[in-house]
Amino acid sequence: MKPLIVVLTLASFVLSSCIKQNSKGLEGMWKLSEMNVLDKDSICPFLGGMDGYLLYGKSYGALHLFPKEYWVYDSSFANFNPFPTPIEAQYWINGDTIFHLKMSHSNPTEFGDTSLRIIKMVNDTLWMKPVEMKNNRLRLKWIRIKP
Repeated sequence: MKPLIVVLTLASFVLSSCIKQNSKGLEGMWKLSEMNVLDKDSICPFLGGMDGYLLYGKSYGALHLFPKEYWVYDSSFANFNPFPTPIEAQYWINGDTIFHLKMSHSNPTEFGDTSLRIIKMVNDTLWMKPVEMKNNRLRLKWIRIKP
């Protein structure tokens, strides 16, 4: 019986540390400051420049990225939106890596996928570096929006 209590105590400690890590300063609204791509020896704005918002709750988040020129459009297409819809995800953190389990996505092939980002946070600045091969040249910088 004693080993079971020790195992349960350790398990609850590990789970509670994971839950605490989710709220270690990420909660709130973030504005995209930079989204760059490494291209051999240079760093360039991704797709000519992106804008967006990232919202984190205790264990869920939402992301909306769009081109910088999003607000400039042809009014004859006022009901047409060619840009991706927001992505909703459940997240958890392990060390300096955040895992996003995609619960919705504008690309149906990414439903249910998990994306990994190496993160670094200093005060109200959050840097992200994707881990998966198709996005690992991207570098994102987010600035916290103060209420």
